Amino acid sequence: MRVMKQRGFTVIETMLFLAISAVLTVAILATTGVSISTQRYKDAVATLQSDIQQQYEDALSIKNSRQDGGATPSDCTGDRGQTGCILMGKLMTITHDGRMTQYVVYGREPEPPLSESITNEYQVMRAYNPRIVESSAQAKTMEWGTGISWPEFFPPGTPDPRYATNRDMGILIIRSPRSGIVYTFTKDNAVANAGTSFNAMIDATARGRRTICVAPSGWVVNDRMSVTIAANASSAGAVEVRTNQLTTELKC
Repeated sequence: MRVMKQRGFTVIETMLFLAISAVLTVAILATTGVSISTQRYKDAVATLQSDIQQQYEDALSIKNSRQDGGATPSDCTGDRGQTGCILMGKLMTITHDGRMTQYVVYGREPEPPLSESITNEYQVMRAYNPRIVESSAQAKTMEWGTGISWPEFFPPGTPDPRYATNRDMGILIIRSPRSGIVYTFTKDNAVANAGTSFNAMIDATARGRRTICVAPSGWVVNDRMSVTIAANASSAGAVEVRTNQLTTELKC
């Protein structure tokens, strides 16, 4: 009777198999990790876009009747609509480390009443001396540890010297007491203090297009993204998400 010899794996073959398996496992895990990080990053960007868009919805839904509930500024005693204290819009501040705070913005009807001959909307809004309702502050943080940053490059690839510095900004969305039109003003390093007027923000130069880069804060992502606010924005539709691959303008 012939005895069949069974041949097993050699030590070298076994080691090669284990080494190749380890490399494939690491590659799969790395790819999966990047995919998860990218999805979380996209979710954070989409949430920031939604948060900014919500400020427009809030500004458009403002009411100033006696039945209008909510926070009342300390220097506006009594019912709104009877004391000359009116709600005008929203202020949103965002810091480089992802801290966001939303405030209700109010103003007081000017005394004496503003002349109808004044048609400049900026002048009309400044006459109401808009300020924040401090007690209305709603704080939250951007998702997944993200924050905001300056663009890294100007087209066609010129480095932005501000990229290495922290970026904080304020977005002021005001509905004109006279026309009802919604205006957007932005300012870098805006500070929200009770009683401080935001008249300095109400200017045509503060209505340009803004690119708000979202910093992944350590996440490995496939493409950097930004939330952009169109020039002369007046509604939530002016707030969009852009990727570096799809923009020929400021690169994040």
